[in-house]
Amino acid sequence: MINMDAAPLTDEILRELARLSPEMQRLVLDFARRLASFPQEGVSGNDLIRFAGILSPDEAGEIERAIEEGCEQVDPSESIEGLKLEKW
Repeated sequence: MINMDAAPLTDEILRELARLSPEMQRLVLDFARRLASFPQEGVSGNDLIRFAGILSPDEAGEIERAIEEGCEQVDPSESIEGLKLEKW
């Protein structure tokens, strides 16, 4: 079901999609299907508020540094499912 407020966004996506090759369109379709498989509902802020302030600034900084150091970086020139993307 399409949200009527999303119609302009859907139109814009379709315009951009039409500019892509069939191979790139297939990648977009596969990606959209993967996104659609994720749960569409999250946790409300009211449910998370109980966690506010449980970390000290030092603990929060330590976690932030660990995330920044441990996360992989994405190289857009790397191959995506066999398709070499030289330029975005």
